[in-house]
Amino acid sequence: MAEAIPLQLDPKAHLVEPPIVDFVYLDPTRRAYVVTFVPEDRVSGAETEVVVVPENSSDGRRIALQLGWLASLWNQVAPIERIVHSGGGDFEFQFKGAPSRSLSDLCPSPEATHDAYRFLQDIAMTAEVAFIQVQRAQQPVA
Repeated sequence: MAEAIPLQLDPKAHLVEPPIVDFVYLDPTRRAYVVTFVPEDRVSGAETEVVVVPENSSDGRRIALQLGWLASLWNQVAPIERIVHSGGGDFEFQFKGAPSRSLSDLCPSPEATHDAYRFLQDIAMTAEVAFIQVQRAQQPVA
């Protein structure tokens, strides 16, 4: 079995372009994902935006799929309850009933780290599209 190699992350490094996940949480009372993300400049000038994505929507199912793939990187059976951007290129993954994992020190391999970034980027893009749809729905029809 391959040995896990800690990922050296420069806190000032810019690893990915927006949208970037900042926080993801499945709110059981709302039955929806609450996602805070750094939007692309053309979407919003705000530092971060928040969108609530119903768990049973197509976007919610896509987020659930990405969370499942992220959990599988650590061979976790427990679902991810929360993802928190912990600075720079690092993220903390909080699992239901299991210890939290950090991308920087516990990711199983460089390939898994790359996959994690891909899954996180997909969640951020899904959240940004959902945010745009909400914004458009709130605009008055001319």
